[in-house]
Amino acid sequence: MSYADLGRSSEALQRVVIPLELLSLLWLLLITRWAGWWPGFLQVGPGATWPRVFWSLPLLWGAACVQRLGAVVWADMGGAEVAWLLLATALVGLSEELLFRGLVVWGARGGRAGRAWLERRALWASAIAFGLYHLPNAAAGQALGVTGVQVLMATLMGVVFFLARRLSGGLWLPVLMHWAWDFSTIAMQRTASLGPAELSGAAWAAGLNGLLALGALLSLGWFSLRERSGGF
Repeated sequence: MSYADLGRSSEALQRVVIPLELLSLLWLLLITRWAGWWPGFLQVGPGATWPRVFWSLPLLWGAACVQRLGAVVWADMGGAEVAWLLLATALVGLSEELLFRGLVVWGARGGRAGRAWLERRALWASAIAFGLYHLPNAAAGQALGVTGVQVLMATLMGVVFFLARRLSGGLWLPVLMHWAWDFSTIAMQRTASLGPAELSGAAWAAGLNGLLALGALLSLGWFSLRERSGGF
């Protein structure tokens, strides 16, 4: 089964995606308990005062997901399909955020929550690792060019997820954002046809996605300026 088919088949979600994500969650729980990192790696740690303007990124994210959902022809999806997709994407969002915004951030901070000057390193490590995590999709049948774009976009998404963690003080917001993005994206991909209303919603979503990418790049610039000025 190719990578593109994983999200389009309820059978694939039940037999491949959901079992793998449950195993990932079990592994994360066991390894963090064994290493003595639980619940330390969930801590946010002190840092710079965050301007309220950064809350615009989670808000834009939510608007983009709503627009994506507006492009879905729900009549083409049964209730059971929606339920399986909701469960699968929720597990993906939870396990990947525990890994990247949890363990990777914790490791980049040197296993301590009070090293504010390491925040930029934690941001880069978690964002780049999240981007490269999507690289093997090419080996699973996805076009190489598409995979390259996906790696780049996932890296920028990782920046937004990191900011969401810092803004909210925990992992609940990035997990929710991750789940909403995956669910809305796959549900839209399953749509058999797009009418004028759905195309309009997709166009709006594309514009919001561009704003999110710009916001992520500006956020990286803000991190650099804060570090050089001693703000961290």
